[in-house]
Amino acid sequence: MSFEPNRFEDGKELLLAGMQEHYTPDTMSRIPEQWEKFRPYMGAVPGQVDSKTYGVCHNVSGGEFDYLTGVEVSDASRPEDLVHCRSRRSDTPFLCTTITSRQLRIRLKQ
Repeated sequence: MSFEPNRFEDGKELLLAGMQEHYTPDTMSRIPEQWEKFRPYMGAVPGQVDSKTYGVCHNVSGGEFDYLTGVEVSDASRPEDLVHCRSRRSDTPFLCTTITSRQLRIRLKQ
């Protein structure tokens, strides 16, 4: 199976709406399940900007982190079971990769 190459993009501020979970090294193999839970929201979140989806690791500490599966939105309205995450604009390019949940499962197993 081939994967799209990673790329660097200039950071811009994003308002994301999605599902967030906390992971440890022992539980991070469940990230594909989070994507499966989020799938019904793809394309259906109020104010969704486009069809791009984002996986965001934040609050990283000691190998643990919060992970948000989400989409960019234009405003703060959202279903009650979703959370917001605002990325800060960065002058440093960030690594961006496009990956399906099936590909993520394969990568996590490797």
